[in-house]
Amino acid sequence: MNQNPQLLVNGLPLLNPYVGIGVYARRLVQGLLRHKPSLSFSILLPENAKDIRKEFDSNILDLVAGRTIKKEIISNIYWSHRIAKRAIERYPDAIFHSPGPFFSCYHPQKTIITVHDSIAHYFPRYLGKFFIRRWLASLSETYARRSSLILTVSEYSARDISNLLQIPREKIEVIYNWIDNRYFQIDRVREAFRVREKLKLPELFWLYIGGYDYRKNVEFLLRAYAAARQTCSLPPLVLAGDVPRDLSKPYCDVWGALKETSLGADQILLPGRISHEDMPGLYAASALLLYPSLYEGFGLPPAEAMAVGTPVLVSDGTSLPEVVRRPECRFDPVQMDDLVEKMKKAAADPTQFQCPFPEEFTENTAIDRYLEVVRRLSPK
Repeated sequence: MNQNPQLLVNGLPLLNPYVGIGVYARRLVQGLLRHKPSLSFSILLPENAKDIRKEFDSNILDLVAGRTIKKEIISNIYWSHRIAKRAIERYPDAIFHSPGPFFSCYHPQKTIITVHDSIAHYFPRYLGKFFIRRWLASLSETYARRSSLILTVSEYSARDISNLLQIPREKIEVIYNWIDNRYFQIDRVREAFRVREKLKLPELFWLYIGGYDYRKNVEFLLRAYAAARQTCSLPPLVLAGDVPRDLSKPYCDVWGALKETSLGADQILLPGRISHEDMPGLYAASALLLYPSLYEGFGLPPAEAMAVGTPVLVSDGTSLPEVVRRPECRFDPVQMDDLVEKMKKAAADPTQFQCPFPEEFTENTAIDRYLEVVRRLSPK
């Protein structure tokens, strides 16, 4: 463990590697390790996080003692308090950075919070029907207001956070999400073949990946796909990830939309959860990525697809025009005719929807920018 780290990273988001904040936290830590900055850092992590402990050198881990609590929301509250307390007591001069929303009664003197989006302000179902989630969301926003600096992942999110959370815009820094270097380094043909074989996918298919919470608008995608198929031959559509059935939670009704549209197993393919190792190959194997989301703080799947050279069609709203910068590659996510027409064009030639990959989304650019921002809070 580093004896005198200048930067402390809250390791709790690492415990959920398949959600956006978990991906962000993992890429941040891995990027810092690869760049070997003069700024020393440690990860504050619960001592019972055995799987995460195996991934990282013990030299950067500070394991915090505490109890094992089964209920996730209570566990997060408990460990947030213990991690913030450790930061204050052991490293009073260090900069504390939480890669996601955070709340504690303890507040390190120099604190950075990454606020990815303002989703719950537009989609209140995300907070559920119980008071505790709404209460915690409010406390997390108050904690962010009191922080030294807020990071976010797009200009759209920066404006949203400033307006909705009433935080001065000059207190918010934008560092775009970045794509893991392995997306640029793969043998596209070989990886595409390997993943097709592993997941038993056809030579030609379109892809949706990005989760099934209800802002993702997947029912709209399925209805547009079914409508386009009436006058045009389309490749099968792969819906990657676990498709939920429990509609008491804020999920898309994918199964209901499949029944409504009469799309069968030969038209809609469901390979289940995709491992991190297979993601670049899955994008490379697909002829087109479709992304109909109604709200994104950034939108990683389109950027990842663009990194391996896969054409994309995405919603024309929130942060996505910052990610996919060719207007021709975007559609109105509430006007079905718009998407149907673009699907027909993609069936003839998907390469017309290729989009250049922005330099801002590379690890080197993002980590350099991150270190520049963090050093502003470092002792002179």
